[in-house]
Amino acid sequence: MTKTRPQKRSAGRPEAGSGDKQAEIIEATLSILRTTHPDAVTVIEVARHAGVDPAMVRYYFKNKEGLFVAAAKTLMGRLLARATEIVQGEGEIGPKIQERLKGMLTILVENPFLHTLLNRVYSSESAEGRQLMADVNGRSMVLMGDLLRARPGDPVRAIDPRILQCALIGLSEVLLNARPLIEYMFGVEADSQDFVDRYAAAMADLLLRGLAPG
Repeated sequence: MTKTRPQKRSAGRPEAGSGDKQAEIIEATLSILRTTHPDAVTVIEVARHAGVDPAMVRYYFKNKEGLFVAAAKTLMGRLLARATEIVQGEGEIGPKIQERLKGMLTILVENPFLHTLLNRVYSSESAEGRQLMADVNGRSMVLMGDLLRARPGDPVRAIDPRILQCALIGLSEVLLNARPLIEYMFGVEADSQDFVDRYAAAMADLLLRGLAPG
């Protein structure tokens, strides 16, 4: 009787029942990106961090750009999920703007290269990157429209939600772009929870007063 040899598995192909390696690779990428500029990240480093063969990374994501799209999608999914909870919850617009800004500040503290990553993904010529930009922008605009919708006793003036979204992005960038100055002026770590809370409260109040009916 002729014995048949088991077919050798390619190094990059996952074994049946090997678990969600794809998710593990994405988390490894996010972990590296917390301290490393996207330009310096390599597929080999991600594979080593995830404990897989580099061929497996390419099997799932093709190349580094595909990996970055998946990482950006994961991060923005988490940010927008939290934003949805805030906007759809009970309460007035002021505290919601404050919590929305705190969420953006917190994710940037944890992921200082997030906007660099997003700009790279959004400006790429890949269909996946362009689709991610469209999806994130679409969800963000729906949420911003819901946030700005006037309620009895809590009116706001008419404003383009795109402008307010850009303002929140700019306000959140200060922790990255002015860190030494913040720490000199306030004598605290720029990413400390105390400063983040104080800054978010002050900026929310400033925005809300500017949005008050004239």
